[in-house]
Amino acid sequence: MDIVDYLRDAIDYTKSDIKNFVIGWILLSLTWFLISIAKYTASWEVYLILMIIFLIQCGYYIKIMKETLNGSNKLPDWNNCPKLLIDGLLYDIGALMLLFISLIPAFVGVVLYIAGLHFLVKTFSSIFEIIMDIGVWIAILGFIFGCLVFLIYLPISTANFANKGFFGFFEFKNLFKMMNLKYIVLAIVVYVLTSLVYFIVYLIIVFGIMIALYLIYGSFEMVYIKIGVEKDYLLIGLIAFISSVIFGVSTLILYILYHRIFANYYKNTIGKVRVWK
Repeated sequence: MDIVDYLRDAIDYTKSDIKNFVIGWILLSLTWFLISIAKYTASWEVYLILMIIFLIQCGYYIKIMKETLNGSNKLPDWNNCPKLLIDGLLYDIGALMLLFISLIPAFVGVVLYIAGLHFLVKTFSSIFEIIMDIGVWIAILGFIFGCLVFLIYLPISTANFANKGFFGFFEFKNLFKMMNLKYIVLAIVVYVLTSLVYFIVYLIIVFGIMIALYLIYGSFEMVYIKIGVEKDYLLIGLIAFISSVIFGVSTLILYILYHRIFANYYKNTIGKVRVWK
């Protein structure tokens, strides 16, 4: 499969089961809505519900990968939510561990900077100013490089996790063998496409709501008074609801595309590399 084939297959896959797609749309819309209103509520219950829904969603995306690796061309059901929640939790833990590993060079730079500052205060030696400068550059470059490595490595390691379980995240030697030029280009295309879609959707929501509110209230000053001064929670809730529904469907499509594409790549590549024992 070439890159276009991966994209075409993933797009068709999103339409394979309308019922499960709508369920995912509702859950993601609810997630965005809770995020939007969370700052207006000091309730820990909202954050707990948000976390549970988020973990179930993560588990569902892992299920998409598992079903794809098993040859399914249909969106899986949302059944067995406890299993989805556990898979989602394991995925998030593994991803955070990978992020931490990727950022070790940046942490080294921060430690150098702090150590240089500590000894500079005590000795006033210029050598420690140089160490601080080196630490800053290592931290900056290490952060950029670490984030890039994390973003490139995460998709293939997620597919390996779906196939082999938690420790599949850390089969570095095997997974780096699978990361050829085609994979890197595919990852770049997916990330660029995702960023572009989010940007367009964001602009549509922002300008659409601004124009609608202007037409309703006659001026942006009145809009500011309603939202910023009078705290019209009904209006705020309506804006949050509309934004959440639009973000929900766009986010779901992108998440399905992401996990379907890289699951297919993993499935097509796993038999073509020599697996290290």
